[in-house]
Amino acid sequence: MTRYFYDSPWEAEYAKSPWFNENHDICADIIHNPPALIKVTLWMLDRTIMGVSFHLPCLQHFITAHYQRLPDFADIYLRNDLLSRAQGRQ
Repeated sequence: MTRYFYDSPWEAEYAKSPWFNENHDICADIIHNPPALIKVTLWMLDRTIMGVSFHLPCLQHFITAHYQRLPDFADIYLRNDLLSRAQGRQ
């Protein structure tokens, strides 16, 4: 997952027209290699709050199904299996 470092609008555009035969699809790759943490940043565009769901709805569905937002961090999501393991230690 280290090759994904752009915000979702750029990832969505790159997936439509990749350079140098370097295809990648974050929605396909994340299924096989889910990161422990995901940071989701919202932004404002034309007075509308935007997020990953606008440009990559498949990624938003994956996050909703497999991650939980950390209570003290509004934009950090932890994978469910790691959250369960951490809560079991308390």
